[in-house]
Amino acid sequence: MRLICPNCDAQYEVPDDAIPEEGRDVQCSNCGHAWFQGELDQDDLDHDSADPVAPGPVAMAAPDLSDHEPEEPAQPVTPAFAPPRRQLDESLVAVLREEAEREAKARARAEPPVLEAQGDLGLEAMPSVRVAARRVAPQPELAPELAEPPRAPKGRELLPDIEEINSTLRPVDRSDDPFDMEPAAESPNSGFRSGFAFTLLIAMALLALYVTAPQLAQKMPALADALRSYVAGVDALRLSIDALVTRLLDQAQG
Repeated sequence: MRLICPNCDAQYEVPDDAIPEEGRDVQCSNCGHAWFQGELDQDDLDHDSADPVAPGPVAMAAPDLSDHEPEEPAQPVTPAFAPPRRQLDESLVAVLREEAEREAKARARAEPPVLEAQGDLGLEAMPSVRVAARRVAPQPELAPELAEPPRAPKGRELLPDIEEINSTLRPVDRSDDPFDMEPAAESPNSGFRSGFAFTLLIAMALLALYVTAPQLAQKMPALADALRSYVAGVDALRLSIDALVTRLLDQAQG
């Protein structure tokens, strides 16, 4: 079955069962035009089948070159006789000979290149200079006599100086040093005060949250359940503390 695009006249060969009886939508891949293609009539099918098919190219057999022998290259034709060489005139030969002799004499009279002789660099005098320098070199001075060995200490000199030891063991006062960055040692009471103040601050925050829980629940409904649980826990803790204190008082009065 042959389909022809109504927009660009592009032709497509499709199977006969590609288009059902009720037809279908098709689209041209060349120009992108879409149209509804119904079932083709039998006359259209016969017309499509009757269209001549263009003959394809006929393959031609290549000639077999194996039977042909390669042609030998043609041999150059040599002349039967060589042409006689032209004899030069004797006067011309004499002129050329005289010119060659003149150039040879001029080349012989040319002065040879002068080689520059390098002067004496005084290399031969080096050994004598070295010998003289070696002779003039100062002799090493004799080592001075050894000084008298120190006397071994006797008696009280064997004991160390106590004052010198005490001076080295005294702590260095660095209070006057402006670059001393070592922090001063904290007293134990300062740590206790800090911990007590921090605990008291947390207790006050929890108490404020317990007191203002109803107002916070009204302003922030999302936290209402959490605040109710917190208030209930605080109430239970308060009741348990009350019962414990009452029992202790009864035992004390007892």
